[in-house]
Amino acid sequence: MTDLRNLLIIDDDPDIRELLSVILGRFNIPFTLAAHPEEAHEAVQKGRNNFTNVLIDYTLPGGTNGLQLADKIRESLPSADITITSGYSQSMATGDLSAKGYRFLEKPFTPQEFLDILKTSDCPAG
Repeated sequence: MTDLRNLLIIDDDPDIRELLSVILGRFNIPFTLAAHPEEAHEAVQKGRNNFTNVLIDYTLPGGTNGLQLADKIRESLPSADITITSGYSQSMATGDLSAKGYRFLEKPFTPQEFLDILKTSDCPAG
């Protein structure tokens, strides 16, 4: 997983954010957490981080779903590897994500499934 420069995680569930923080910290993977779309936009727009990977929960507060947020983030980070997570099946939550170049990770997921999705990232080394 040495090809990861920085991961942006957007999930309104504090338990999920905490769990992913522990996993990423254990592997020394740099990351930024956002609890809602506005925080995510702020992190991306500040330009202080060059996010190579983005993990977005499909169900978010504020009327924007994860797929809509992914589309907005893609405008600013066209080469980022984006994964949508959801407790719904892929077909129920988002339809065909592969057409947009997004990955899908169904909740609940294990730490290993989370790491596997990062290992298969298409992002280049930084």
